[in-house]
Amino acid sequence: MNRTIDILKIIYALFYLVIGLRGIVAYLGLMPTPNFDMSDPARQFQNALAATGFVMEIVSAVFFVAGTLMLFKRTTPLGLILLAPLVVVILFNHLMLQGSAIWGVSHAVLLAVFAWSYRDAFSSLWNYSADR
Repeated sequence: MNRTIDILKIIYALFYLVIGLRGIVAYLGLMPTPNFDMSDPARQFQNALAATGFVMEIVSAVFFVAGTLMLFKRTTPLGLILLAPLVVVILFNHLMLQGSAIWGVSHAVLLAVFAWSYRDAFSSLWNYSADR
């Protein structure tokens, strides 16, 4: 795999690991909840998720686990699979609610680049025989 992609993957993984850890620590009450600059519709969406009492905690845990998994070559594909649905939400949050397409698109494009780099790991998903 290309060294540049490896370095980008580590940065991407560390970003999600740290964001997840920060969320976990905040929800444990050990530090204030992160207050990101966002539009009113995006804040309403995030507040609705937080009001469930479990969604943001799960999101933080998945960010942490997926970021950790992506740090290791053997477990990177699983990390990508876990992160993919959340990156889709991030993409549409930035496109539809934030008006900052560059951030959402960059998260999605990087995930797609990493998935393509590990495409051989996913081949059994497409070549699975129902006869098993």
